[in-house]
Amino acid sequence: ILVGAGTAMSNGCTSGHGILGNARFSIRSMVSTIIFMVSGIATATLFSTASWRATISSADKFQPWPLSLQTSFLLASALALSYGIAIKLTFTIHHKKVIRRTIDFFSGTSFGLGLGIAGMANSLRVASFLDLAAFDPTLMFVMCGAIGVAAPLFIFWGGSTPTVKPTLADKYCLAPRDKPIDNKLVLGSLMFGCGWGLAGWCPGPAILGLGALSGVGIIGPSLLFNSAMFAGWTFYYRLFA
Repeated sequence: ILVGAGTAMSNGCTSGHGILGNARFSIRSMVSTIIFMVSGIATATLFSTASWRATISSADKFQPWPLSLQTSFLLASALALSYGIAIKLTFTIHHKKVIRRTIDFFSGTSFGLGLGIAGMANSLRVASFLDLAAFDPTLMFVMCGAIGVAAPLFIFWGGSTPTVKPTLADKYCLAPRDKPIDNKLVLGSLMFGCGWGLAGWCPGPAILGLGALSGVGIIGPSLLFNSAMFAGWTFYYRLFA
């Protein structure tokens, strides 16, 4: 519930603020990232999240997908080629809606594959980054790597400028960087960080946990978390939005 309501209130999470917002040099996202990182680390360390997560047998079953370096390179090349073809088609075909949905599909696929390969759907791995008593730096490398890829692309396509439109949409569906830092951003980021530190899941990996399961043991915790997260979203939008 904290993750869902906090994400809705602050207009972002580890993906929206932590990666895409920071890649666009958004001050709002930088402030939000600091708040949810500090609150997440404090919560996970205080409640020893990694320790009690380790006692849940299902948490260890979702390990990074075993891919060789060659397979990873071929997969990345195939995704890059697919993006290139889709973008090329936007300048030769007038059916932009179809092409946009195609790019949406490949974007979602690459995002999910990246999370799965990096092991981010494993709540124990994420909790071990936040819990200083069991520190695992994997999440830090994943986020920094994603920002390192996204930032140059935003600069090249003008995405760091609020007035620039994306190629296939009317606006960027990202955390607004032209709004002031307000109470909702601070409180929402704090709520999200506390929920993230307690559970070890944020929205993207939690949803991935429902569709990419290596065993039935994780279905219960993942389904419960997703249900509570959607309840948090609904609660906020129905009462406060």
